[in-house]
Amino acid sequence: MDKYTTRDGSGVVDVAASSAAYGAALSAWVLQNELPVDRISAAVNAVFDRFPGQKLPMPFLLSLAVAELGAGPAEHKSLTERVHSFVRGQADEGGTLVIGKGKGGGITRK
Repeated sequence: MDKYTTRDGSGVVDVAASSAAYGAALSAWVLQNELPVDRISAAVNAVFDRFPGQKLPMPFLLSLAVAELGAGPAEHKSLTERVHSFVRGQADEGGTLVIGKGKGGGITRK
């Protein structure tokens, strides 16, 4: 907290200025550490483009999409989780993917 705490001339914590300092630092962190959804979408679609019309098993899709994003060992786990969340989100109503469960299941584009 002290890193972003700003005080006024009398030494009292300025909550608004401290919040602004934290907000700016968080925004900078997000730009450096978060992938835009359009990049994740492009990676997932690139995998489907390589296997047109096929149902893809979830682990296969995730693995190839993460590789498409250029993940190294350090970020592999977190990127896999992000791509998995994206795929599940796209399988909801109004999304672009369908997840089939059980034997003969897999993920397809609508």
